[in-house]
Amino acid sequence: MFNWLKNLFKKKEQPTPQTPKPTSNIKRIALLVGHGNGDSGAVGFNRVEEHAYNSFIAEFVAQSDLNKQVKVFYKSKSGWIGTYPKVRLFKPDLTIELHLNAANGKAVGCEVLCLEGDNNSAVIGKQFALDFTTQFGRRMRGDKGIKWIDSSGRGYGNLVAAKAVSPKSILVEPFFIDTPSEWITQYEYGNFLVKFINGLS
Repeated sequence: MFNWLKNLFKKKEQPTPQTPKPTSNIKRIALLVGHGNGDSGAVGFNRVEEHAYNSFIAEFVAQSDLNKQVKVFYKSKSGWIGTYPKVRLFKPDLTIELHLNAANGKAVGCEVLCLEGDNNSAVIGKQFALDFTTQFGRRMRGDKGIKWIDSSGRGYGNLVAAKAVSPKSILVEPFFIDTPSEWITQYEYGNFLVKFINGLS
């Protein structure tokens, strides 16, 4: 009898099997640095160039403590046409093209460009806009931070090319580089992007 009771309690003491956590669908992310090859992009109120700013951001993120694979890509001498075959070989689950906005020195807000109707990418884009505006006390532009792009829109070609090599693609323009009140340092934005990427599922 004692042995039977002993065995019974042993069974009760055994830990309950844990339900395995779902694995992340986003494991590989391509960071595309906007502009380059003689095109500096927008120039900030403080003379900082968009391409230089985002080059720093991309390398900072890639060298940070990440729970995903991140690889940085730059525009080749032949433009993005020469870059996207390399991106395809990386097999990213998501591409993020890094840009900064510019207008008249007064415009404000965060927006993420997505292809018209690409709702899967827009989910990530809206999360980026929400997280960014919440952390830095900024406002969203467009549809909850999304600017829908059709064939006549700025960035359309980039997004189409990105979608050909990745199931999800966004082009981010988190703030206006020519508006002094919008300025965010490279380290602040870099740390935000690391946190955002690590939180993706």
